[in-house]
Amino acid sequence: MLYTGIVIYAPALILNQVTGLDIWASLLSTGVICTLYTTVGGMKAVVWTDVFQVVVMLSGFWVILARGTVLMGGPWNVLSLARNHSRINLME
Repeated sequence: MLYTGIVIYAPALILNQVTGLDIWASLLSTGVICTLYTTVGGMKAVVWTDVFQVVVMLSGFWVILARGTVLMGGPWNVLSLARNHSRINLME
């Protein structure tokens, strides 16, 4: 029960802060939109939305990892810096 409340409240709070809409109106609109989306599209639509979200998040992760590695001078430099500052201990 608490999880569902948080899942509805978090986007409603964001909507409230961005648009200035009353928090109760934000909660109601978020709940109605999610219910309609699931009802009309079914669970198949929800699953495909989750797949798209995972692809976007993993793509962002890999882009940030690659960009950070390039900015630090390559993977060997990243590993040596991490080892020198006791960030990784592969032998322990």
